[in-house]
Amino acid sequence: MKNSLSDAEALALNNSSPIFQNFRVGDILRTAVDQRQVRRQDYVRYVDGSKSVSGDGKTWDSAFATITEGIAAMNALSELGATLLIAPGFYIEVAGIELTASDCLIKAIGLPEDTVLFGSGTAGAVAAAAADLLIIKGGNNVIEGLGLYVHKDDKACIVFDDTGGGYAGSFNVIRGCYFSPQAQDGVGYGIKYSGGNVNIIEDNIFYGAKTAAILLTGSTGNPVRNVIRRNQMVGTAIGVQVTSANYNTLIKDNWFSAGSQSGENMTNAIVISVGMNAGSLTAAGNYFEQSAVNDISDSKSGGSVFEMNNFNGA
Repeated sequence: MKNSLSDAEALALNNSSPIFQNFRVGDILRTAVDQRQVRRQDYVRYVDGSKSVSGDGKTWDSAFATITEGIAAMNALSELGATLLIAPGFYIEVAGIELTASDCLIKAIGLPEDTVLFGSGTAGAVAAAAADLLIIKGGNNVIEGLGLYVHKDDKACIVFDDTGGGYAGSFNVIRGCYFSPQAQDGVGYGIKYSGGNVNIIEDNIFYGAKTAAILLTGSTGNPVRNVIRRNQMVGTAIGVQVTSANYNTLIKDNWFSAGSQSGENMTNAIVISVGMNAGSLTAAGNYFEQSAVNDISDSKSGGSVFEMNNFNGA
């Protein structure tokens, strides 16, 4: 697994460059998180929405019928390297699911569009959600391959929550997922950092977020050393929005684009509305296509570094 820059990247950048430092930190941390996912068969649980009755989750034949039950099982197996495997299906479940576990892998079997967790206000029926869909309060977890939707204004598909202190909401990896916040009145997020440190968001697709695909804001503390890379953000009002001071954040190799349907213009790809320390946010290697107004809106410049970005395909 790659844990350093390629030869070409190393030649293009020097060791003192913020992007060099942040990119290397991000890769090494991801490797560390992945290597902690030591899997044991007796700590594997299964979810299959086609089951009419939930079992104990220990085999496919006795699988849980809901993802909520599966995540509760992960919470009970925290720090044991547990795995949750989810069969394809459209899971309409009550939003506000909390992942308090650490060191677990939650993985969909199949493509994100085939395995969808839809956050609703009522189990099994589409209704306005009263909470964010999935609230991550644990650390060192990997979530991979899920489709995530939430049906309510001002709600997010995933929230990193650091209110528990320590490593709460930190050192997590979100990879290969599809996000679609289904806001009714124009407010919604794919991922919201309510604090949270050293989380890695990579290889995901964000579509139609009415406010921002990714929002970095503070709670108990401010987001620190987070990596956002190789994501596609399409038809979202804002790609990445930063509203609280954060440190050593890397936004790299993402694709920002307007959608193909009416009303899917991207107002700004990256919006920075708070002052930061020098070199504390680096945006590099991103591709900005068809943004309606601005590619980067940095009203609090001085703490941001922008390198080797491709603006509107130019």
